[in-house]
Amino acid sequence: MANERSEKPGCGDFQVVEWDDQAGEWLIRDKTEAELYRDNPPYPSWEWDTSIEDWAAPVERPDPNAKWDENNQSWIPGGEVLARRIPDIRKEREADGVTVNGVRYSGDADNRQALNEAVQFANQAGLITFDRWKDSDGKYHASHPVEDVRQAITDIGARRSALIEREAQHVESVLNGDVTDLSTLDWTV
Repeated sequence: MANERSEKPGCGDFQVVEWDDQAGEWLIRDKTEAELYRDNPPYPSWEWDTSIEDWAAPVERPDPNAKWDENNQSWIPGGEVLARRIPDIRKEREADGVTVNGVRYSGDADNRQALNEAVQFANQAGLITFDRWKDSDGKYHASHPVEDVRQAITDIGARRSALIEREAQHVESVLNGDVTDLSTLDWTV
C-alpha cells in the first residue's frame, strides 16, 4: 500500500511533501529557508503574524477588561486600570490652585502645608501682612495681606473638595465603560 498514489509518503523534518498535479504524484522537496524559519518560532509562546509575515511576541492583555484597538494595533486599558489613574489626574488639577487678588496659590499638598504654616505663624506673631510673599509662580509681593493667604487656603479647600467629587464621578463613568479616553474628562469646577 505504501506505493499507491492515494497515500502521502513520509518525509523528514526539513522536507515538505506536495502533490504535483502535472505529474500526478507526491513530490518530496527540501524546505526553503523561509519555510524552516516559519516552522520554528524563536520562543515557544510566539505566534506567526500574517500581517508582517514574521514571528511576533504575544501581546499580553494589560487587564481582563482591556479591548483591542484595530486602528492602533494596541490594547485600550479597561476600566479598572484607567480608574486607578484618575486620582493622579485630580492631584494635577489641584496643583493648578487658585488666584486671589491676582496672586496664584498652588493647591498641591506641599503648598497647602506651607500656606497653613505661614498663616499659623502670622496668627502667633499677630501679623496682618507678610513683609515679602513669594507666590506659586515665583513672583515676590511686598506687604502681602495675611487675609489673602487665609482666603487662598479656604478657596483651595473648596476647590479640592469639588475636584474629589468630580473624581468620584469620573471613576464611576470609567468603570461603567462610558469613558475610555481620560483626556476627554472635564475637570471644570
